[in-house]
Order: sequence, then C-alpha cells, then structure tokens
Amino acid sequence: MVRRWVLSLQRNGRIIRQGNENKEVDIYHYITKGSFDNYLWATQENKLRYIKQIMTSKEPIRAAEDIDEQTMTASDFKALATGNPYLKYKMELENDLTLLENQRRAFQRSKDHYRHTISYCEENMPILEKRLSKYEGDIQQSEMSKDQSFSMTIGKQVFEQRAEAGESLHRLIRHNQTDSKEFRTLASYRGFDIKMLSLPTNQPLPETFSVKIVGENQYSVSLDLYSPLGTIQRLQHTIDHIKDDQVKTQNLLDELKDKWTTAKVEIEKNFPKEEDYQTKKAEYDVLAPLIETETDLDIIDQALRQFHEKGKEKQEQLSFELD
Repeated sequence: MVRRWVLSLQRNGRIIRQGNENKEVDIYHYITKGSFDNYLWATQENKLRYIKQIMTSKEPIRAAEDIDEQTMTASDFKALATGNPYLKYKMELENDLTLLENQRRAFQRSKDHYRHTISYCEENMPILEKRLSKYEGDIQQSEMSKDQSFSMTIGKQVFEQRAEAGESLHRLIRHNQTDSKEFRTLASYRGFDIKMLSLPTNQPLPETFSVKIVGENQYSVSLDLYSPLGTIQRLQHTIDHIKDDQVKTQNLLDELKDKWTTAKVEIEKNFPKEEDYQTKKAEYDVLAPLIETETDLDIIDQALRQFHEKGKEKQEQLSFELD
C-alpha cells in the first residue's frame, strides 16, 4: 500500500517536471481529520516557521536542532485517532521550547564569551598601560640618534660600515645556541641593546629569527638573514618608528577598554525571553502528562485555563501600551 503522502509528492513532481504542456494547473492538498495527516502537515508548518525565523534573522540563534528528529509517542497516535485538539498545541509547545532553549543556550554562550573578554581585558590593560608609560625615553633616544653617523658595537668591536656590521650580526645570530634558553645581548645600536633568546642546540636553524630592540620597552624585529644591509635597515626602521608603536599600543588599549565596558554591560543582562520560556515550559509540563494519560478535554481545559488567562492579560496589556 502506497501512502497518500508519497502519492501526493509524486503527483506534484509530474506536474512541474519538463514536458508538461499545461500552462496552468490546480494542486489540491487533502487532509483527513483525526488521521496521521494532521501530524505530517503540522511538522511541515513548524519546519517552515523555523526556517523562516533563521533566514530572516528575526531570532538571534546560533544553534539548531532538526525538527525532523521530533518523534511521536503511542499516546500521540491515540490522540490523533480521537481527534484531540490539544495534540497540535502540544507539538507547537515542543517546537517553541526547542527554539527557546537553543536561544537560551546561545545567550549563555555569549555571556561566557563576555566573561572571557572581561578577564582578558583586565589582564592585559595594566600591561599596556605600563608599556605606554615607558615610551617617552625611547622616543627621545630614537630622535636624538636618528641623524648620527652609523655605528654598531658587537662585543668589543665597533662597526662603522652597515654591511660589515650586518654580516657580523648574522654570524652571531646563527651561533646563538645553548642547552638552556638565555636572553643574550648581541649588539648595541643607537643607544639600544639588540637582544635575542638563544636557540636550542642540535636542531635545524629556523628560516626567520626574532630579535628584540631593548630600551625602556622591547620592540620585536623578524630577520631572515638573507641580506646584511636588509637586517640593518629593519633595525633602523623599527627604532625610527617607535612613536608609531606608541600610537598602536594606545589604540589597542582604547579598544580593550571599549570591549571591557561593553562586556560589563552585557554580562548583567538576562535572557530577554526568559519569562516566555518559563511560561511555556510550565504549561508543557502540565499538558504533556494529561495527553499521555488520555485525560478528558474538559479537565485539560481547566488545567490550562490559568496559562490562557495570563496570556490574554499580557496581550491586553501590550495592546494598551501600544495605544
């Protein structure tokens, strides 16, 4: 026996497929009261409503569960057979609760994110503030040494030629290997120390090396050691632009302060649909066991009356506020 639901899909498929010579067609959808059709159509209705909420971005959810996974209990089939009108309402409550629970979890995840943001900002803002307090001396040294003749001290030797200084520095960097990590001074240039963390022995050298220009603050420079002159130019460029680094640090601090302020406000907010969620959950907790035990409709009406009255009062209050 082929289900009417499948036959309906096959029929519609024949209508829209290539080769149909009719310009207009009428499609009829049938449903028998008290049959399984009611469940199938209700499922389609809920799926379409669910998809529409996501596609239109009217509901800010980040997680979803497929409504197809909803299953029917034996009591649900009995309720269909007897034409119980509260079965559809129970299904609607289930889908509403699924949507609200997903939104609620997403809201809690966002609060967890804001907690992490607060922690990160409170940890790093003092570090940036301390760094900002040390720029003036480095900026002054950078400007004072900018127009001086080139001179770099490596060990006890003073180099006045950039290429020779670069080659010597390259050799020192390549041989800067120890069993334990040490932060070593390699050279002195324009009143700043050029330092580097020693590399582990018996390991291949990396393609790039990180060195620090150290004054009151530390400034990182990445070197590839391809060109001795290029190495000197990168060191010089970093020292010349310490003031730009100060601006970047200030901008980063301002950004963290803004994030911290926003997070402190958001962390205090409650889930905006909490009342709606609790009301629907309470109503479902009353309705579900009544459906399960095949309770008379009059008793179900009476049990749900309190929820319907509250809903009516809320609607009247909303209409009054809008007026």
